[in-house]
This record gives sequence, C-alpha cells and structure tokens, in this order.
Amino acid sequence: MINQHRWIILLPIFLVIVFLGFASPAEAIRLGPLEAVESEQENLEEKANQYWLDFCGDLCPDADSARQIGVPERVIDFWDFRPGEAPDNYVPVYNVRFDVKNHLADPVEGATVELENWGSEQTAANGRVVFEDVEYGTYNYSVVKDDHLSVHGELKVFRDPREEILLLPTFDLTLEILDGEDSPLVAAEIELQDFDTAVTDGSGQAIFHAVPVGEHNYTINKSGFFEKSGELQVDGPLTLQFVLSHFRLYFSTREDGLLNFSFEVEPGYEQSISWHVYGADGTLREIYTDTNFIQYDFADEVGEKQFYAQFNRPEAVVGLQGSANSIVDLPDEIGQLSKLEELYLSGNQIAQLPPGLGDLKQLRVLNLLDNNLTAIPPSLGQLESLVLLNLMDNELSSLPRQLRDLSALEHLELNANQLEEIPGWIDHLQALRSLLLRSNEIDEIPSSVGNLGQLEILNLMRNNLQEAPAFLGNLSSLQELNLRHNHIAQIPSTLGNLQNLTRLRLESNELTALPPELGQLENLYELDIHVNKIEQLPSELGSLTALEIISAGHNKITDLPSEISNWENIRHISLYENDLEEWGIDVVNWQQLEELELDHNNLSSSVVDEIFASLEDLINSTIADVNLQHNNRPGLAGDSSINNLQTAGWTIRHD
Repeated sequence: MINQHRWIILLPIFLVIVFLGFASPAEAIRLGPLEAVESEQENLEEKANQYWLDFCGDLCPDADSARQIGVPERVIDFWDFRPGEAPDNYVPVYNVRFDVKNHLADPVEGATVELENWGSEQTAANGRVVFEDVEYGTYNYSVVKDDHLSVHGELKVFRDPREEILLLPTFDLTLEILDGEDSPLVAAEIELQDFDTAVTDGSGQAIFHAVPVGEHNYTINKSGFFEKSGELQVDGPLTLQFVLSHFRLYFSTREDGLLNFSFEVEPGYEQSISWHVYGADGTLREIYTDTNFIQYDFADEVGEKQFYAQFNRPEAVVGLQGSANSIVDLPDEIGQLSKLEELYLSGNQIAQLPPGLGDLKQLRVLNLLDNNLTAIPPSLGQLESLVLLNLMDNELSSLPRQLRDLSALEHLELNANQLEEIPGWIDHLQALRSLLLRSNEIDEIPSSVGNLGQLEILNLMRNNLQEAPAFLGNLSSLQELNLRHNHIAQIPSTLGNLQNLTRLRLESNELTALPPELGQLENLYELDIHVNKIEQLPSELGSLTALEIISAGHNKITDLPSEISNWENIRHISLYENDLEEWGIDVVNWQQLEELELDHNNLSSSVVDEIFASLEDLINSTIADVNLQHNNRPGLAGDSSINNLQTAGWTIRHD
C-alpha cells in the first residue's frame, strides 16, 4: 500500500500528469467507473495508483480485500500493498449524480435536489444535478418541485453513484357521489389510497388535492348503500361521478335482546321491500316496509334467540349477512329467496340445516364456518350454482353422497372437522380448485383425488396420513401441496411431474430422503421440509432456479450439494439444527438473499471463515440477516469479513 511519504511525493506527479495531458482533469481527479480503469488505451500504471486513492482507500488493506470488492487483477498488480500504511486522514470523494424524470421518462427541469450537508441544486433541462467531491458516507436527500410529489430517500455515496428519481406530477381529483335517483349523497365517506378519508359536502362532492399521476384504489361508503370500490387512473385534473345503490346491512341477536337483520337486494328494489319478523313460536312480531334494515327488541322475551323473516319480494334478495350471532335454527322458508347468491352464517350455533336450502338454485357462496353441524342435508347437492362451500370448524364426520352433484363447486373448505376419510366420489367435482382438509382424522388419500385435473390447492395438514401416494403426481394443475404434520416416511418421485407446483410443505413428518425428481419442479417457490430426518439434499435440487424459500432446519443434513449455488432467486435459507460440517458453496448467484440460518450446526472455525468470506461476494447486491450462533467457533467480533458485511448493513448473529 502507498505509505504517507510516497503519497506526498506522488501528489505533484499527478498534478503534472493533469497539465501534460496524459488524462483529462476530471480523469486525473477521479477515474469514475471501473470500465475506465480497464480500458486498454489508458496508462494503467499511473491510473492504478490514482484508482487506489479515489476508489479503494482504506477498504483495501491488502490484495485479497481488493479482489473481494471487485478490483481487476491487472490493476492490483500495480499496487504496492503495505498493510497499515494508508495515507493519513485520507477520505475518498466521489461525484454524485441525480437524474430526475417524470412518469413519461422525460427529464424534469427546475426540480430542487438537496443532499444532506452538501447543499441544494436545481435540475437542468436534461433533468440532471451533479454534486462534486462528496465524501464517502450515507446521506439523506430530497427532490421537490411545485405540483409534483416530493421524493425523500437515503443514498450511500460510493463508486460515483447515480440516483434515478421518479418525480410524479400531481393534480386535483374531484369525486361526485349520487344516489340511484341522481341526487347528491351528503356525508358519504371516500377512502383514496395514501390519502385521508374525505366526506362529501352538500353537493355530494369531495376534492382530493395533489394526487399523483397513476392508478389509485378507492372505496366509497355510506350507511344504507352498497359499498363501491375499484381503481381509478389520474393523468390530469379529473372529475369523476359515482352512483351508489342501497346495500347489504348486518344483523345480530345480542344478549340484550336487540335483533338487527340485514339483506342485500337487486338494484331497483331498494324502496319496494316489505317483510315480516316472526318469533320462535311463529307469532308475527313486526312488519317492515320500504327498508333494508330493521331493529327489533326481544328484551322482554327472555332467552328468545330464534327468528325467521318472510319477504313480500323474496325474488329481489341476493345476499344475507348473519355471521357472529346466536342463531340456532333456520326456517325452511329460506328457500323462498330464489335469487339468493350469497349466504353468510358463520359464528353461530346452528346444529341442523333446513332442506329448503337446496332450493337456492342461484346460490354461489355458502359460508357456515364455526357452527355445530354434525351432518349436511342431501338437498345441498341441488345447489347447481354453488362455487364456494365453507364448512370449516364444525363437527362433521361424513359428507352426503349427493354433494358429488355440485358441478360448479370450485372451493370446498372442510378444515377442523372429524372426517375420517375423503369420499371416493370426490372426483365428480371436476371444477374443484381448492380442497382444504386440515385438522381432520384422515389416514388415507383415495385414488379418486388423483383425477381432480383442475385442483390447485390441496391441504391435508394435521391428519394421520402414513403415505403420500404416487397418483398425486397426476394433479397437473396443482400449485400448493400441504402435507405438514403427518406420519409420512417417503415422498413419491411422481411429484416431479407437478410442473405448476409453487409451494410444497412437508414439515414435521418422518422423511429420511427426498426424491431427486423434485429437481424438475421448475416453478417451485417454497420448499418446507423442516423437522424431519433427512440426511442429504439431492444435487438435483440445484435445478430449482425459481426457489425463493427453503426451510430445512431440524434435520440431520451433514453437507450440501454444490449445485444449490444455482439458486439465483433464493431469499430465505433455513438450515438450523442440522449436522453441517462443510460449506463449499459459491454464493455469487444468491443476489436476492435476505436471510441465512446456519445456527446450531457443527461448523468449524475455518468453515465459518469460509462462509463469511463467500458472503462478501454479495455485499453490493443485497442486505441479509445471517445467523451462525451455536457452532464450533468462538466469538467473531474481529473478523474483517464480518466487519465489512456489518458496515454494508448486514445483520450478523454469532456467539
């Protein structure tokens, strides 16, 4: 390394070079990008020394550290390294460039760019500002311009950084809210993404100021009306008009005896509905007209929790909301709601369903989550339009055969019941996309499951499965397979056929090995195999280039295949509580790494050094959390690789 005396001697030489024309003044002061140093036309010997002064400085106490931050070998050859003899008080400086553009990629002129401790400048016609001779370090910056969305951030000054800024113009947005008769709606609440909620005034309008160009999500609410939500595009001053229709309300049967009941009706029927409320004994309690919401006080009728409603226009009702009540029974007359599309009755105490439910030919969603059901009426097989059936958290031990006729069913949710088997007729449900059977008592998967060609999600977590059958490899549309917390000892090689699989979860089984065919899962995003007895990962897993998450902790893995170096999208690697003794992994492709868990293994001091040295290859591409606690190495506080990683923002956990 250049010592203090040589640096003093060389400085005049560099100034002479500037004036003699061996390099332009800008080049003599700062070389700029690495490519300029590598150019065959440059005087490498002179430039190499200047490159050390401007680029490397005390980051390069020796040749090895220079190589680790990317300095070319032929530049290093010119350096006379003398550890500990860097120029006194040397601080590298760089040119910091900001390029400010709008959403059309056009330069923004006249924007004020302020860099902490270095003042402010306005962008030129090309949208550019350059701060010269900025010292190495991290600085806050801001970019502002009238009628534009300000940008604030933090910049690490290192290697002549160039920061591209997207500065979005802003405009006023006016929303006008009307009812079905084109009258202004006062006090409607409007939520616009990243803005405070606005309330419409007497003219039904609300104005949002300084809305940046682009797409924005919105939601409009007013008591007694349908919620309206969506996405709007702002590309200039804009006035939009929305019409709200009367909407679904909510009902509950509270301990104080007050009954609230709500329903949703087709547009146009809001003011033409009348309906009757009956008590459990069939006595008429109240008649309501021209309203979608009622309150009735049952306080004087102690313990009364049952009711039913009869509508004068049942064909108009399309949605009922009755979740989280104390309902124990439903009247069979519910089948009169011939146009009902959605029925939500979760969180009640319903133990039996009326056969009349089967008359709801247009019903698409039936949610009976968290009730006391022990059986399902066969009439539910008549729900020819049903798309989602949620029966989770009940007490079902079997399903009626008639459910096989639900030809439109896409989602069957049966988690947390008492089912001992999957019915053999399940393959009649050819539209099925998700089958959720977590936390039951199933000990075998029938072959008919292998015929569900549209199935995308299969969850059999927390059952009594002893085997994962080979025919699971026939599920060509499967994207998620969850077999966690079972007793499976072997995974079939046919799972390698599942080319659409993105998540494979095999945690807490009795696996000792994985089939190499899993390396064919080219779209696999997550692989969870932790808490098993696996001793080695097949080298074929290195072909999983889409893999982002692997959880393989609490196994018996002793070494890793070098092929996993190919995981170019990997973000999270968990290998804690294994028997790892070696590393030998080239991590240069792990540019997206965010977390690496290697704690509680048998890694020696030299292997830990190897790991941290290899991770320095990623220092300029990512920031990660690394855990190497509880291995066979004492404290690492003095390790130069760790210091470099921590300086770059990495979190290092060690003993």
